[in-house]
Amino acid sequence: MSFIQSVRFNKKYFTYNQACNWLKKYKIKPIKPVDETKNWYRFRIEEPDYKNYYYRTKVVEKGKLHFIIGFRRKRGRKRKR
Repeated sequence: MSFIQSVRFNKKYFTYNQACNWLKKYKIKPIKPVDETKNWYRFRIEEPDYKNYYYRTKVVEKGKLHFIIGFRRKRGRKRKR
């Protein structure tokens, strides 16, 4: 099972309003206000759960948009540190 944990928008290509409209268009509802850095707007969709899931970044549209995707850990396997 996988899910979208966060969506990041590159500020070079998206304004804050464009990012919000994109999320609204695809019916993605953030759980918190935006986290903003120098280059990115990040909208958290789910709280991270590092005990039960591991996360990977899927780059879309040549770096304009990133999806942080959570994947369930297999039971019985020890977590790498």
